[in-house]
Amino acid sequence: MHLTETTIEHTTAKVKQARVRLHAAIDNEADKRLTLEYHEAEKLLEGVPSKNESERHARLLVDLHEDHEALEEAEQETRAARLDFDLALADLDALKLALRLRESAMKEGAL
Repeated sequence: MHLTETTIEHTTAKVKQARVRLHAAIDNEADKRLTLEYHEAEKLLEGVPSKNESERHARLLVDLHEDHEALEEAEQETRAARLDFDLALADLDALKLALRLRESAMKEGAL
């Protein structure tokens, strides 16, 4: 990785973009989770015909499958955004290390 001004600017911009994407994904996931919880509460208040707790749970899963799928997609997006952010941070850390190594080499050469 070359230490140029453009590389540093590009890497820093990648970190910022990845952070924004991660926060948006986290917000979206929270919205999907709240929607699911709200719809579950609505169904429970309406009454879910069942013989026992496990049957009620199964019926809720079937009735709310679209909400569960939306939440699963949001969770996948959050995981992908978190990975992108972690990779962008790793690139930035590599640049910082390269800069420290260059500074160290310059100091040793000046002695």
